[in-house]
Amino acid sequence: MSVKHYLLTTEGEIREYDPERAAQVAARDTALPEFAGRDIHYVQVWVDDAPKGNELHVRTAGAIVHFDDTGRFEEATMPEDGDDTLRFAHDTCIQLALEQSYQEPYTLH
Repeated sequence: MSVKHYLLTTEGEIREYDPERAAQVAARDTALPEFAGRDIHYVQVWVDDAPKGNELHVRTAGAIVHFDDTGRFEEATMPEDGDDTLRFAHDTCIQLALEQSYQEPYTLH
């Protein structure tokens, strides 16, 4: 299973972070100064590396992450009900994860 980590900036960018960097940020070992003092949408995408037949399993999780004044991870909270931004973010990040991993045509659901 591969895991992708994405942060969605308030400027509309989607930034992918490798698992090692994401773990360093979560452990507060690495700062992201560009996000200092901000709340950012975070999406994690798991993609099954061994599809069975014509099925590919994908799971997502998301949160709002808060960075302190230095850009270190401070806390993660669940988005409010009705936050369509995070739902859109999940769909978009799934598309990115599949696009980068699978060159064959696939059906989007």
